[in-house]
Amino acid sequence: MPRLNPNHLKSTELSYELALRNVDPPATVDEKRKLLRGIIAQENSDRSFIEISDPYEFKDNVKELKESIADISTLVSIFQGNSNSDGYKRISSRLTHVSQIVQRMSTEDDNEEKTKQDILRQVLLLEADLDEKVIVLTTPPVIANPVSQSTPSHPSLSPQSTSVKKVPVCKWGMKKFFGRESLVNFLELIDSLKSSRG
Repeated sequence: MPRLNPNHLKSTELSYELALRNVDPPATVDEKRKLLRGIIAQENSDRSFIEISDPYEFKDNVKELKESIADISTLVSIFQGNSNSDGYKRISSRLTHVSQIVQRMSTEDDNEEKTKQDILRQVLLLEADLDEKVIVLTTPPVIANPVSQSTPSHPSLSPQSTSVKKVPVCKWGMKKFFGRESLVNFLELIDSLKSSRG
């Protein structure tokens, strides 16, 4: 599973990750990201003494997951690029976040278990959709020339690169921002479109 990157999470997702670790979220998104980066650095180096425990009720987790999955679904639907692109890394990090929430959710009855399984299925389908949309960059094997190392390589042996077709902003099909929706979601969408449209 990809590593969780705080730079790719929304404010509510950052607050959730901090609350899981029993840390009071600061006021600004930048402070939340910095704090979570420090915690994750400790966790990755086995220097953390913070216990992860889910402080949220089942219905709160479901609400958080539905909002995140709707956002991620939009990002996946417009994604074009390879696994090194910022858009891919953002989506992967957010999928890691929602996957970890689903894994931690405890259920108390059959209805909650069914809801959990439905959410898990949605996350797995998004993972598969993203995987199908990834442009694979292929590099042919380099063939050494035993006769002369100074001979220029044949053009057909040079690494292939996949370029993204540039699409003018006016053809992105974007609506204007009127302030009714989340500014962060709108900017994330613009950022993904910028990467995918060249």
